[in-house]
Amino acid sequence: MTKYKPFGITVLILAAAIALSAAGSGFFEISKQLDIFITLYKTVDELYVDELDHAKVMRKGIDAMLSSLDPYTVYYSESEVEDYEFQRTGTYAGIGGRIMEMDGHLVVGELYESGPAIAAGIKVGDILLAIDGKSVVGKSVDEMSEILRGEENTPVTLSMTRKGSPYEVTFKRAEVKVDNVSYYAMVAPEVGYVKFEAFKMDAAEEVREKLDELKALGMKSLVLDMRGNPGGLLKEAVDLVNLFIDQNNLVVSTKGKNQDHTRDYKTYRKPYDNRIPVVVLVDGGSASASEIVSGSFQDYDRGVVVGRNSYGKGLVQVTQPLSYNGQVKVTTSKYYTASGRCIQRLDYASRDEDGNVPDMPDSLIQVFKTKSGREVNDGAGVMPDVEVSLPPRSPYVRALINGHHIFWFAVEWLGQMESVPAPDKLVVTDADLDRFKAFLEARKFAYAGAAEKKLQAIKDKLESEPNAEAIGQKINETLAYIAELKTGDFESDKDLVRNLIRLEMAKQAHYQRGWAQSSLAQDPDLTQALDLLNNPTAYQALLRP
Repeated sequence: MTKYKPFGITVLILAAAIALSAAGSGFFEISKQLDIFITLYKTVDELYVDELDHAKVMRKGIDAMLSSLDPYTVYYSESEVEDYEFQRTGTYAGIGGRIMEMDGHLVVGELYESGPAIAAGIKVGDILLAIDGKSVVGKSVDEMSEILRGEENTPVTLSMTRKGSPYEVTFKRAEVKVDNVSYYAMVAPEVGYVKFEAFKMDAAEEVREKLDELKALGMKSLVLDMRGNPGGLLKEAVDLVNLFIDQNNLVVSTKGKNQDHTRDYKTYRKPYDNRIPVVVLVDGGSASASEIVSGSFQDYDRGVVVGRNSYGKGLVQVTQPLSYNGQVKVTTSKYYTASGRCIQRLDYASRDEDGNVPDMPDSLIQVFKTKSGREVNDGAGVMPDVEVSLPPRSPYVRALINGHHIFWFAVEWLGQMESVPAPDKLVVTDADLDRFKAFLEARKFAYAGAAEKKLQAIKDKLESEPNAEAIGQKINETLAYIAELKTGDFESDKDLVRNLIRLEMAKQAHYQRGWAQSSLAQDPDLTQALDLLNNPTAYQALLRP
């Protein structure tokens, strides 16, 4: 009897398909493809050598189907809806920490300042062994996140280890709120700064509250930092723009194949401050709602955008409920800023045979005009008015980060400190760097660059080649030469490594707020922003054609 349970469901699906087909000839193809799918699934279920895990097989099919459209059209099962709600609201019930996979372990990679895990004595770097007595060995990060979240005030027991010493702690899950604004401060005389992380619920109101506090401290110009901000709620983007732009101005238009998803979004109330000079910081991690805001500042010549090209996500999603308490988030439209440009970079409708998605070709990129007549382009994200180039990270530094060596060094060092300095007082001396070098030696740190990997791959394939021994010897000599060159990598990247250690320590000791504050000490984007705000002539010149 269990063998044909899924077939009963497929009959219902087929009936729905037939009903769709009857509604009009345009639905014939849908009915045909569903019929093929149902027949295929029934045949596989009957004949396959092992019993099918129907939930697992169907989920893989759903995910594969949706991924062929774009990365933003996603299905959420009942157990995953809470994750989506966290993305939307910034609030969830759990332990207040983020578990990461490192070196084959599930590790506490980050703690949220308002979460119960900190009060329970858990620290960044602790390794998770079991939850409520059940081992987590072999479990994924997603599985752990699902288990750790739950109803508020429900108890959870975590078995952990710290520096090889096991311990167990029991505490209650609590509501955890991750703020949209992680840090705000006066960064220069009369210059305020707001680090804006996400467009979750009440994001614009959070910014308004911080602006009130900064104005009370004498703020007369503003740096709005949206670097790394992945976006979120469209309404919050419109509301944020409305803080700085007059009432009844177009912010963004959405256009989809259904009329319900084609509409204009305008500012609908008086602005908070339509005159204060603003510099908006963006980078490749600024996406979606961040691009609506930064694009609006450009289109209305309301502020100067500084940094690097934004991500280029010009697509809008809506969420619809499904049966069995699931949800689907579907891309329904593209959005266009007030100047008429769509900043979508990738064309998901033009995948090649390998599934690769091309960038918008230069030949199709169009020029639009801002309110004052400045030229802005579509098809490649928001291009800053002032570009600040950052040097690429070397293979050495990437290996330090990807291997989590800086993370574990900060865990070890902070564990030995009796008290941790404030984020802006943290200093990494040359002696501390020597200590880091010794730490790397103890961990037997080694890395291979792209050239080494390719040479080693060639060497591994030489066995059947003529003159294999002679060629292998030359490759070994080249590898030895590259190894000799690498001995100077630490000295070449010493200042960057020093800064990365300082930032990691600030984040672990003082959480996201500490990282944001500490990062301002050596920030070329902020330096450029301050230079502009301190030079009104240069600032205004950038806003004219």
